[in-house]
Amino acid sequence: MVMASPSVRHRSERTTTSASDQRDCRRPTRFIATHPALNVFLVIRGESGNSQMCSQMEPLGHDRWALTLPLRPGRYRYRYYGIHERVTTYVSPRDVEDRPVRMSGLDAVLCVPGPNMPCLEIDKKEGTP
Repeated sequence: MVMASPSVRHRSERTTTSASDQRDCRRPTRFIATHPALNVFLVIRGESGNSQMCSQMEPLGHDRWALTLPLRPGRYRYRYYGIHERVTTYVSPRDVEDRPVRMSGLDAVLCVPGPNMPCLEIDKKEGTP
């Protein structure tokens, strides 16, 4: 597999939620990647590792791609793949515009905070200050 090192941006957005959304505790989380490709996909899985989802990102123009997912509080691992004519390449989430992304191998680790899931506690379990 060819390794690429494009600029990748990720940020979590919070919006006002309805009463039913508050019970479900899903948070709209936006992923933004900058990578010259025909298509870019996000592969994300929850901390249990039992379920994985691959979603095609929407083109924003100028090699920028975006996707918003409603994620429940918890820890997630994700990575990007770019499609180039006949080749699929791994796209590292390491390059970030707003803040550094914590990596675990080839995956970035994302924490979505919730009422019973503060990210600080997860980071302490991982040994991150």
